[in-house]
Amino acid sequence: MSGVASYKPGRPIENLRNIPNLKVILVNSKVERNTSRMVQTVKERMKRSPFVVENILNTIDAISLEVASLLQKSDENGGNLLENGGRSATLTPAFVTEADHHNLQPMSVGGRSSSLSSYVASGKRGSTASALSGVSTGGDGSKSERNEFNETFAHLNDLCRINNSMLVALGVGHPKVDQICTLLARYGIHPKMTGAGGGGSVFAFLKPDTPSTIISMIKDELAKLDYDMWQPPLGGCGVMLHTLKPDVFVAADRATSGPVSSRSTTPAGSHQSTPAVRHKK
Repeated sequence: MSGVASYKPGRPIENLRNIPNLKVILVNSKVERNTSRMVQTVKERMKRSPFVVENILNTIDAISLEVASLLQKSDENGGNLLENGGRSATLTPAFVTEADHHNLQPMSVGGRSSSLSSYVASGKRGSTASALSGVSTGGDGSKSERNEFNETFAHLNDLCRINNSMLVALGVGHPKVDQICTLLARYGIHPKMTGAGGGGSVFAFLKPDTPSTIISMIKDELAKLDYDMWQPPLGGCGVMLHTLKPDVFVAADRATSGPVSSRSTTPAGSHQSTPAVRHKK
């Protein structure tokens, strides 16, 4: 019930492997969308301009295929690649840390608000250059691996920009979504609408080494406009079925509980150790 998959009507769902270790952000526009109305909008445009709309849809399809290809890069190409976000082909979920769970919560507003105009990029105060140009290039990875990440991000980022433009051309955009896209574009990030458009959420890729200061700046600016932002792990585990209560639900029983041991079962039938309490008989 998780991971990254490619789907097209009439074809089986394909679970993507070798997912690059890329960060993503989700931004909620808080605009309730009407999917049926969006579908009707596209149908009406198809009737008026069938050739144009058909080619827009073909472009969106081509973008989707290209993104799927990028996300399934082979380990032979180098870089820190994961198999479906760290998951195996049998859909066994990766262990989710407490920090990961916190990252799935809306980011709160706190501290001084930051803006791109006050960010020092390449030593120039007030520069309008992409804030992401100031990311750290340190770490354990080699220079070639960092270049691989940067190229992948740049490609995905551009494809998201084109895809979102195609959705706007189909008439499923919204002023609030446009506002979010304009804000993120100032940071060199180009998001795209999710689902049928017309509001809802947008998502965007981030460079793996994007500094926390940049993410905080984005969070603050979005919060001032009353938008919620999440930073979920790409391809992380989704719905899980626990055979015993996880530790978080039985914290009050710790003093009288026995050894901590349990198993968790995923919908795919896989198992993974999960903290829980086994009571003494």
